[in-house]
Amino acid sequence: MIEYRETNRDRRVALAAKAVLHCECGAVGIITENDIGNGRIICPNNPHNGCNKIYCCKCGNDDHGTDLCPPPVETVQWLNKNSKECPNCKNRIEKNGGCDHMTCQVSVGGCGHQFWWTCGCPVHGQHKSDCLRLGER
Repeated sequence: MIEYRETNRDRRVALAAKAVLHCECGAVGIITENDIGNGRIICPNNPHNGCNKIYCCKCGNDDHGTDLCPPPVETVQWLNKNSKECPNCKNRIEKNGGCDHMTCQVSVGGCGHQFWWTCGCPVHGQHKSDCLRLGER
């Protein structure tokens, strides 16, 4: 019966939550609509151990003031694994198959630059000294 009541209480608390905060100090806090205020939340363990960590309620990252929320860590990891920056304009490009000849697509904000995926050298230009020559590909 006690386990049932605890599970029921946990479920009610979780449904009222806008977010759950997991602080580096080990504290866990349920953030409700009333807690959000100015969009920043202080670690719930603050009065007990002096943890002064402040978080952004929208993204859960460290407080970043008025700057835009950074993308989630999972998104950054995926981008780093599956895409590269165009060597010319720094627009992110995904390689989803085919050969190493890439074109930065103008239709999605790119510059039209053509380069090799593996080394970043221009298709119509000189390779870096440590790259394979075009004919050796």
